[in-house]
Amino acid sequence: MNKYILILSVMLSSNSFAGWYQGKVTHVFPVNHEGGRVYVFLDDGGGEASCGSGKAFYIDPNTEMGKVLLSVPLVAKTTEKLVWVNGNGKCVGGWPSQGSEAMLSMDLKG
Repeated sequence: MNKYILILSVMLSSNSFAGWYQGKVTHVFPVNHEGGRVYVFLDDGGGEASCGSGKAFYIDPNTEMGKVLLSVPLVAKTTEKLVWVNGNGKCVGGWPSQGSEAMLSMDLKG
């Protein structure tokens, strides 16, 4: 029975976010453009892209959750720790986004 619950929860949770990627933060790039976004770029780790290369995500620092999310890539960049990021499927193109996806969550590993 527990095996079926685990399988069901994995299937349902996989639809709760769009793209995901695991790697190290290479750049945290705030831009006073398009309402003010902070772009987070990751190295060549691995994942399942929803937008562009899948290695770029953006945060809206004007929201309470955006302020909380912003602390994680800053810590990850300074400590060179691995992160796991998932997005919500909302993509933006053009400069400077490089086809980035809105960040839903970020997990600092290790």
